[in-house]
Amino acid sequence: FAADTAGLSILYAFRRSLPKDISGAWFRVNLEKYSGLDGEWEPTAQVANLRAIEVISRHVLIGDFPLARELAVGMPGSNVPVVQAPDYRPRLKNEAMDSRNMQAHNSRLYSGNPQWPLDGDVRVWFTVGDVKRASLLAAWSGKELELWRSPGLRGDFDPLKEQRKLGIVASGAVSAKRLLSKVAPFSESDVWPMRCVGLAIVWLGMSLLLFPNHV
Repeated sequence: FAADTAGLSILYAFRRSLPKDISGAWFRVNLEKYSGLDGEWEPTAQVANLRAIEVISRHVLIGDFPLARELAVGMPGSNVPVVQAPDYRPRLKNEAMDSRNMQAHNSRLYSGNPQWPLDGDVRVWFTVGDVKRASLLAAWSGKELELWRSPGLRGDFDPLKEQRKLGIVASGAVSAKRLLSKVAPFSESDVWPMRCVGLAIVWLGMSLLLFPNHV
């Protein structure tokens, strides 16, 4: 990703603070504004010349298999390191924000003092989906790996009934069983004791309702 990447011309303003080589499945420009009333940083879509952006790479591969966009965006990532621009100076009023007038601190760039923010201060940081090894649960469409559509399980127990479209991405080597456990934590055998307890409660309730003098 670079300033000449479609949708990322904003990076030209921060070329002095960012590494030259940024690669991954996706890239995000994160933007927050400080609220003096609440004493917290709040996400915002746009401030002055800056705006929050997300760009997804057109060619994301797991091995030799291309990923669909909805899976690529779920690839784990990390913050892009930033450095203080050598020609830094305090920002002038109404001046466009860039690496020359923003202070670098903990992988973020601040329009004011990072330690003592004031109402209206802005901070920006960059994240990239740069995981080197990943595991995923997906389906092969013939062209790419896409969201897996559950066919449902046998019987009336179907923990995936409300989640027919699934795509799970995790860092490192993760087994299919562990990936499935994130969306279907209970197996068929785990549910039978709960079924028996439920049946007993229903039986007791009906007995009290129909034969109150014999229970």
